[in-house]
Amino acid sequence: MASMTAIPDDRDLSVNESRLVEWLLDRGVPEAKHYRSQLDSARIATRCYCGCASVNFAIDGVVPKNGEPITVLSDYEWTDSEGRLFGVFLFGRCGLLAGLEVWSQDGLATADYLPELPDLRPIGTAKIGEPSDATERRSRAF
Repeated sequence: MASMTAIPDDRDLSVNESRLVEWLLDRGVPEAKHYRSQLDSARIATRCYCGCASVNFAIDGVVPKNGEPITVLSDYEWTDSEGRLFGVFLFGRCGLLAGLEVWSQDGLATADYLPELPDLRPIGTAKIGEPSDATERRSRAF
């Protein structure tokens, strides 16, 4: 998410954002666990202009400097009830937990919501066009 197009925000992470970040940190690259202690002091600093659910963090009021390299800490994907393929990755920058990026891998829809944890699969393993079991269970529940 480019800073010149990011929408300023200043709020606590939602329960869903916090759960997802924690889950991703616990299942990411070995280095990801070192960022877990930052989650308690993380706040949303900006959100994406396009309407997707991507956000950038501030840790103890510090926003990692844009333009510096990022470290992908965890990378997963999911399909929705229509079989559309989305991705989510958590990244760090300058030693700080920096953001959560969600996107459409197939370009069929905007990733404007966060995935349910049971829907997530390691990147490259979801079956395109095939809805996840957890998504199907939620659809039948309503």
